[in-house]
This record gives sequence, structure tokens and C-alpha cells, in this order.
Amino acid sequence: MDREWTDKRMDDFAGRVDRFEANVDRRFDKVDERFDKVDARFDQIEARFDVKFDKGDAKVDDRFDKVDETFKGVATKEDIARIDARLDNWGKVMTSGMAVIVGGVILRLLGA
Repeated sequence: MDREWTDKRMDDFAGRVDRFEANVDRRFDKVDERFDKVDARFDQIEARFDVKFDKGDAKVDDRFDKVDETFKGVATKEDIARIDARLDNWGKVMTSGMAVIVGGVILRLLGA
């Protein structure tokens, strides 16, 4: 085997590198095509979710409108304020409870 770098060996090496780069480029083009297909699928799924969430939001809004109408005829402003305060308090209790649970899990994972 020849141990010296000749012009012919250098040209051969350059040709092999070029073929390797072309092969890598072709493979990346195939990967890019696959990702484009995956992106298209995610776009379709996102569009379907958007439609379903819009329908769900409309139903929720309609139900809240009905609840508001019910309270307008029955509850006073003070009653509504008292209910709001209780719901706010309940949200704080739930948040605190979740913080305690997450803290306990973290402490358990850390081995404390």
C-alpha cells in the first residue's frame, strides 16, 4: 500500500467525500420529507381540535349565560359576591393542596 499522498490519491479521497456528502444530503432530504408529512398530520389534528374546542367553548358559554340568567332572577348582588368569595377561597384551598402533594412527591423522590 502506498504511504505517500499523491495527487491521484487526494483526488480519489475528494471524490469519496463528495459521494458521502451527496448520500448524506439525500438521506436528510428523505428525513425532511417525512417531517413535512408529520407536520401536515399535526396540522390536520390541530384543525380538528380547534373545531371541537370551539364547539365546546360555545356550549360552556351558553351554559354560563343560562346560569347568569338564573342568578339574575334569584340572587342579589351580595349573594353573588358571597358565592364568588367562596369559589375564590375554594380555588386557594385546591391550589394549596396541590402544592402540598407536589412538594411531598418531590421530597419523596429526593429521598428526604
